[in-house]
Amino acid sequence: MRLNGWQRLWCVGAMLLLVYVARDAYLHAPTADKIRREFELQAVQRGLITFPWDVYKCQDATTDEAKKASCGRDQTPQEKAEYARESKAAEDRIKNELLGEQLQAAAEAAALWLAVSAVLYAAGWAIGWIIRGFRKPETNSRR
Repeated sequence: MRLNGWQRLWCVGAMLLLVYVARDAYLHAPTADKIRREFELQAVQRGLITFPWDVYKCQDATTDEAKKASCGRDQTPQEKAEYARESKAAEDRIKNELLGEQLQAAAEAAALWLAVSAVLYAAGWAIGWIIRGFRKPETNSRR
């Protein structure tokens, strides 16, 4: 099978797009670490835990006022129980749903690549069709 210029251009563009989409999918795919970080950030925003660097500021504080300002408050038993329950739920999500989420992310990336590649091929075909329409028909002058 011989490829014309448009098809060769499409092949190169589709391969470059495949590299970009695969890299982007790899960087944004869910991982256990990303799920844990997301959970911890939500826990910090809700006030269930403090950032790790706040602990260091608390240890380095020299006066009681500085300690109060940088240490915040201790967790209540209800907050500790809620954090433990949510932490277990996050670990269960990692164990039970991570592979499915990763496969879904890969499928979405593949669908994106296929859709964009198809649009590029159709655009190249349409441009070629338009160009062919402006050419004069070749006549066979030999008889």
